[in-house]
Amino acid sequence: MKIKAAAKEDIHIIQDIAHKTWPISYADMISQAQIEYMLDMMYNDQTLHNQMESGHEFYILEIENNSVGFAGIEPFKEESYIFIHKLYVLPSFQGKGIGKELVNYVIGLASEWNLKEVRLNVNRTNKAVQFYIKNGFEILKSLDIDIGSGFYMNDYSMNFTIAQ
Repeated sequence: MKIKAAAKEDIHIIQDIAHKTWPISYADMISQAQIEYMLDMMYNDQTLHNQMESGHEFYILEIENNSVGFAGIEPFKEESYIFIHKLYVLPSFQGKGIGKELVNYVIGLASEWNLKEVRLNVNRTNKAVQFYIKNGFEILKSLDIDIGSGFYMNDYSMNFTIAQ
């Protein structure tokens, strides 16, 4: 298992993992129409390129040269936290410690950069809520975020505090 920083030429890997993961992982949480809308909005070439240009960082986890998961983060060093925007593992690799490996990697970055927190939002009905709680995150509040076209993200805002 190895984690590598993604470059712009890796955007297709991020897109591939997202497109293979979302329809399965979100099938019981949001409509197929919302899945398609969000995949198009969040994972098109221009959006990912712009995010990389504006300071978002992506890390791809590989097993035997196969990309099986990724994390997309945005460091807010002045405010002393990292925000995890995206963290996905291919369905066939879920439950094997890969998500934990990616979360621990991001926590390690925050610690290395002397930041105090790791934050994220997760759908309130997602089983990942329990995964994050088990890995030291706490629920701060509920959010209902209007993402356009009549769709909402009904999330929990969660936080992990770095031991100082």
